[in-house]
Amino acid sequence: MFDPVGLKDRYTRLVAWQGMWVNYWTQTVAKGEETAEADESRTNQQVADNDAALLQNNVLLSSDLSTDDQQPSSSSPQRLEKQRQAYVKKEEKNSNIRPGHHFVVLPTGLGEVLGGSSKWEKVLIEAAEDEVAAHCGLFIRDRNLDYEGFVDRVGKKIFGWCETL
Repeated sequence: MFDPVGLKDRYTRLVAWQGMWVNYWTQTVAKGEETAEADESRTNQQVADNDAALLQNNVLLSSDLSTDDQQPSSSSPQRLEKQRQAYVKKEEKNSNIRPGHHFVVLPTGLGEVLGGSSKWEKVLIEAAEDEVAAHCGLFIRDRNLDYEGFVDRVGKKIFGWCETL
């Protein structure tokens, strides 16, 4: 997370690994908010933030989108490079403003080229102040909106993995 290029390398090796793994990622929702419209808006904003983090930290470069079969439908190498340059210019212009901290870069939007998205599962967390609190909320019944279902899914996944050994 503090070494974006290293993060990309480690994640690429994890995706290539033939072992069993899953990554639970959190999405914060406002207290009492559970509408489909709010979820779509939140998801769109999260994808945009994720794309920005990938570009700002040079985790993805235009060379990462060199083949059509890896390319997200909404991206092209030229578009990615233009976006990256725009973010670099904006960051230079606002050098006193620190870009947002991202706890993890998701394989959504431009991140689809990193692969492994089938191993990621979203968990809705209620009213977390930041990404760290949201992650900790995975294990707090009152914050994880589907705590019982989450525990059940995790248990089934582990038992399923054990059966394949």
